[in-house]
Amino acid sequence: MVKLLKNILVVAFLFCASCAPTIKNFAEFEKQPILKAEYFDKKSFVQKPPKIVVLNFASGDSKIAQQANLGETLATAVENTLASAKLVELLDRKAFKNLAEEIALNELKGEATYSGPASADYAVSGNIATAGFAHKYTGSSVRVNPDGSVSSVPAQHRYTANYEGNIKIYKLPNLEVTQVIPLKGSAVRKEDAVVDGLLFTKKVNTDQIVKRDDNLVRKAALSAVGSKKRALKNYFSSLRKGYILEKRSHKKQIIFRINLGKKDALRHGQKVRIFAKDQIINPLNDEVEIEEIEIGKAIVTNLINSKSAWIIVKDKNIAHQIKLGDYVTVKY
Repeated sequence: MVKLLKNILVVAFLFCASCAPTIKNFAEFEKQPILKAEYFDKKSFVQKPPKIVVLNFASGDSKIAQQANLGETLATAVENTLASAKLVELLDRKAFKNLAEEIALNELKGEATYSGPASADYAVSGNIATAGFAHKYTGSSVRVNPDGSVSSVPAQHRYTANYEGNIKIYKLPNLEVTQVIPLKGSAVRKEDAVVDGLLFTKKVNTDQIVKRDDNLVRKAALSAVGSKKRALKNYFSSLRKGYILEKRSHKKQIIFRINLGKKDALRHGQKVRIFAKDQIINPLNDEVEIEEIEIGKAIVTNLINSKSAWIIVKDKNIAHQIKLGDYVTVKY
């Protein structure tokens, strides 16, 4: 069943890849006039990725979590996820030794602020609420196959590890929690049991039973992070903007150039969300405010270089709304 599911996912991926928009002859696309966004901020155009420090997760009183070194395992998994997407600049956690203590104090009393190095914009950490490891023995049995034949199933030891916790993202220096991502994962492994004795005096060899499996516990925790990769990347992707620089069209196709490219790990076929800024009046206090509004979606074409790429907007009505200085964020 698992193998079938993997095959289906591979086929779906290949199908989606083949459906990604491909521009075969860029020369056919003529440059089009495009209005400049009224509320475009020149300062925001020159942007640098946010600086992030990922701290070891808090193990609390969990002996299993401490034995498996889950705190560092989870932190490394989060770092690898963010590094692969090139969404942030990762800082060495060794330079932020006191930050974990200040976060713990802030959550306890709600009073602390970060007073360490000012180089980080955000801190990412989390909690290990539960980490468990269990064993179950299943005796031997026989199974009748669809063709009528009979197979013997040997006695087995089944080991299960589970993990529950969360990822927390803090804005520095005030330690404001800006996002909490719940985590839950499990992992299972089986092995044939050694049974001693004859037919009516069989006994399980208890010396074979494993009392601890740190690798399985880590696997459960890593599966939890893996299931939330998209949520984690989408949070930091929302902080990285790709601005609209140019508009071109050919027949019914309309494409736009953005200032994100291969250096930003942009890929052919990725979806992006398009945003514009607009002026609104707050009905409660009649004050004028600038609000960011999502106006549509687009897809990254095959035209990608190091610092820029072309996206295609299939909805003509949305395409006509887009202005120079509007921006996109990548949707994972």
